[in-house]
Amino acid sequence: MILSMPVDDKEFESAAFSNGELMGQIAGLQGQLSGSDFGVLMAICKRINPKKNYTAFPSHGDIASVSRQSVSSVKRSIKRLIDGGLLTKSANGGLDRKSCTYKLTDELLELLHQFKARKQEMEETKSAVAYLKKRNKEKS
Repeated sequence: MILSMPVDDKEFESAAFSNGELMGQIAGLQGQLSGSDFGVLMAICKRINPKKNYTAFPSHGDIASVSRQSVSSVKRSIKRLIDGGLLTKSANGGLDRKSCTYKLTDELLELLHQFKARKQEMEETKSAVAYLKKRNKEKS
């Protein structure tokens, strides 16, 4: 599902996302996912802890509530997100044996890093253009 270009490991490691920044980057995937899958991914990302290897452990009910979907729809979306290489899931083995940990895949984080880098390049280009326009105006 994900098409990505290789990124230098050092550059990638230094580009950790804050939770708010992560949500903004995930929004860039909106057109590439179904509405329900996007809603579930956003709901999971609201709970992601970037300091703990981009993991979260919300219940299906919590995800359903945040994404405004049924639990069965959430389960189908999670399966598609896992099959598409965006999430991994592991059982926590808690007392209820229903608790799972979700983790954003390295491929998704790499794609998000690429979005972040492109956005930064666009902002730098806009700044350079504004500077050149101002400079040319002053010369006139």
